[in-house]
Amino acid sequence: GAGFSGEEPVAPGGLDLSTPLTKVTFLLKGGVRLEMDRRVLETQSAHFASMLGSGCQESSGEVDLTDDPSIDAEALQAVLLFLLRGRLDLREGEMDLAFRIRSLADRWRLSRLVQLAGGGPPPLLGGPAVRSR
Repeated sequence: GAGFSGEEPVAPGGLDLSTPLTKVTFLLKGGVRLEMDRRVLETQSAHFASMLGSGCQESSGEVDLTDDPSIDAEALQAVLLFLLRGRLDLREGEMDLAFRIRSLADRWRLSRLVQLAGGGPPPLLGGPAVRSR
């Protein structure tokens, strides 16, 4: 397929596996919950490092995205897996998913993922889509 599974992994960026494992839970519409290792989020994304260390609601380990209908579990999971593995796996014909991934990547300033999910200039110029409870 046209997948990007051959991409090089994201550099470790100072990931310290001796620090305690802490999860971040993303809450989505419909009661969907996705969980991710906070250490990975903070070392692979300046946006998430800033957000999780800011003292805001998100710093507690819960990111409430339930009020944002544009964020779906499939696209968010793809973004989180990209941060974890450093590659984007898309199959032929998944252009709608690629666009949704690219939109999230643009909002969260993940420039490499913007390129992998569609290349060219980002489709959106808005800020982060993360909302506090």
